[in-house]
Amino acid sequence: MSTATFERSDPQLLSVGYRLTGSVVAALGIAADGGSTSDPADRLVRTVRAALAALQAVAVRKQTYTGPWLPEPIVLEPDSFEDPLASAVAGDGARLATMVALESLSPTTRISYVLRDCFGTDAGQIAGALAISADKVNRLADKGAGLMADTLQPDSIEDHNEVVAQGVLALTLGDMESLAALAHPDLTYLADSNGVTRSATGPIVGSATVLRLLSTVMTRYGSEMTRHTRPVLINGEMGLLTDAGIREQSPLHRRVTALAVSGGKIVAVYDLSNPDKLTGTPLFR
Repeated sequence: MSTATFERSDPQLLSVGYRLTGSVVAALGIAADGGSTSDPADRLVRTVRAALAALQAVAVRKQTYTGPWLPEPIVLEPDSFEDPLASAVAGDGARLATMVALESLSPTTRISYVLRDCFGTDAGQIAGALAISADKVNRLADKGAGLMADTLQPDSIEDHNEVVAQGVLALTLGDMESLAALAHPDLTYLADSNGVTRSATGPIVGSATVLRLLSTVMTRYGSEMTRHTRPVLINGEMGLLTDAGIREQSPLHRRVTALAVSGGKIVAVYDLSNPDKLTGTPLFR
């Protein structure tokens, strides 16, 4: 029986909470609450209950949410390796593309899969916290593992950062031919704004369509965006932060842009500008 995860609090519980919920705020709450008890079993129960409550609240909110829903990113300066939040996204399991895939799982499937397969928690212990049988936990975890295996498998962080750097340079120079060579034919653009900023309210699919959108934005706002955009770490990998101090509905509105890279190609663009999704990150406090 593995209880190691729940014999510690921060920063391990912070990582568990974030992987379970996709919320920085919820993860911080889980870590704080877990740190208030010295009993690993009690800590597990508290973690599961808090995660279930957070995921159920998200399910309700999604019903009236405008546009795509993405997990909250953890955005840090490139040299923030000692920040506790950096440890929460260490390794491949909390990369944004993986966190996006986790959003497709039901709450109990996500909890069973993440705790059993990602943190080595015994199915019987999870069962006690979820008030279901260990067999059901294993079935749910197996289902989650199968679904996750069929989703995007991101490249290594080193390869990711190299492709992103090439893509950003090409976009900045207006070299759309080079950018097109880096884009997967089924490149998907997802904008999470909840209608607060002017963004697409549904997925945009296809490299030609996405690149046309990016070209239009750069033609109109390129010089300003270049001036007010800088590299940051988004869930441990290179991404972009744009903040021109503008709060109107404009591409210059505060936002973070993350890319998913697989097979050496950019397969997804995640554009997050909903202020509610950025409050859990120190750069936006």
